[in-house]
Amino acid sequence: MYKKILFIIVAITLIPIVSNAQKTEIIKLPENILYEANTSFDEKKYALAYQLYTKYIDQWKSIDKDGLELAYYQRALSSYHLSNNDADIHLRGFLAQYPNSSYKNNIHFVLGNFYQSKEEFEDAIRVYKQMNEDNLTREEKLERYYFMGYSYFNLMEYEDAKDNFIRVKDTKTKYSSPSTYYYAHILYEEANYTQALREFKSLANDRSFRNIVPYYIVQINYIQGNYTELIKNARQLSQSGTSKKRTVQINKMIGEAYCKLERYEEAIPYLEKGVKDNPDSKPGDNYLLGYSLVKNNREKESIEYLKNATSNRDSLAQNAFYHLGYAYIGVGDKQQARTSFKEAYDLGFDKDIKEDALLNYAKLSYELPDPFNETLKSFQTYYDNYPNSKKINEVREYLAQLYGASKNYQDAIKLIEEMPRRTKSIDEAYQKILVNRGIELMNEGRDAEAARVFDKSIKINSVESLTLAGYYLRSEVAYRQKDFNNAVINLNSFFKSKSS
Repeated sequence: MYKKILFIIVAITLIPIVSNAQKTEIIKLPENILYEANTSFDEKKYALAYQLYTKYIDQWKSIDKDGLELAYYQRALSSYHLSNNDADIHLRGFLAQYPNSSYKNNIHFVLGNFYQSKEEFEDAIRVYKQMNEDNLTREEKLERYYFMGYSYFNLMEYEDAKDNFIRVKDTKTKYSSPSTYYYAHILYEEANYTQALREFKSLANDRSFRNIVPYYIVQINYIQGNYTELIKNARQLSQSGTSKKRTVQINKMIGEAYCKLERYEEAIPYLEKGVKDNPDSKPGDNYLLGYSLVKNNREKESIEYLKNATSNRDSLAQNAFYHLGYAYIGVGDKQQARTSFKEAYDLGFDKDIKEDALLNYAKLSYELPDPFNETLKSFQTYYDNYPNSKKINEVREYLAQLYGASKNYQDAIKLIEEMPRRTKSIDEAYQKILVNRGIELMNEGRDAEAARVFDKSIKINSVESLTLAGYYLRSEVAYRQKDFNNAVINLNSFFKSKSS
């Protein structure tokens, strides 16, 4: 009983003490809450700072008005640092509540950054422009220029972006390198490659950009046709362990650069990587590899890649068919070569290739057991379409032989007589054709014309038996014309030549 009474007395005694202790915790001085909030803010404990500033604002608005401005200000900043979606509400609310605050410039800057983080670049620029530049330090001005430039850059308003970046790029601040990079990128997009190259090179040793600018430099080398410099800059990139897609692109550029320098053997390993390691390789990639293999006398290997380049029936396909023709000749397949040259001729995009492909097609038709008329037609097409070609004399020779074989002696003679110069074999063919044409004219009763043709035949005097035939037939024509004097003269020449 005594113990129970004692417990009640003790409990009653302690009640006021506990109650007083709780009251002390609740009624905390406003400056203490603000102090804790500021301390948390300085320690970057933004979530706690936000709660404490909110508590201070909600409970003590009428007690400490000076501290209230700071509380609103830093609560807005805490919300921004926490990436709260409603941070702009706090930032804009502060500007509305304290339009003349000394924190106004900084709030504008943070609000601009908030809009920028949300990719609302037009709003970002609008807010940045509301800042009072006269109240900014040099560093703050440069920071503002950079972020305005970056916003314009993302809006693709490049002139305004350049105007801002150019103010920052040559300064010694943390924003100078990114400003230089974006400035150079704009120059690159504007095809101002020489100046862009200079800017990119200035970042070659920059820690933040040294891994990306070499790709721009190589691209510019490629565009400007500086292939030796490209190879020097790109070979290391090819082995740098970068993304597969980028490695494929670099290998392709190196391979093409070697091709431009006619160093095909060195080009092949890089072009093979661009095709064999790339299931999405394009017809152009296959063409370049096939072309390089042909140039390196590896025709058999080239055929697969050149065939892969013919799928689109475009100018690239024409080039591929043309070189495929030479590849097939290299492996001894004249029939496929002939077909390939015909395809190159029919596509017709490049006029020089079209012309040469037609001649190759005609020659192969001549060599192969193809229909006679098709061979004759292809040479005649060349002769008609390219009369000023450097190879026209060669075509005349083929045509003369073909017309002679077809007994079209008149056209054969015309072709041969158009030749500026004739080989011995052509003279021999010419003399034979003249004799046959003379006989043809005699059979048609056109003795006068026959006489002139036989005179030409005798004058050629390339084949003895044909010369003898010319004398004999010329004598017969003269006799038929009752020109006995000429008949005797030619007959004597016949016997004289025969006896000698």
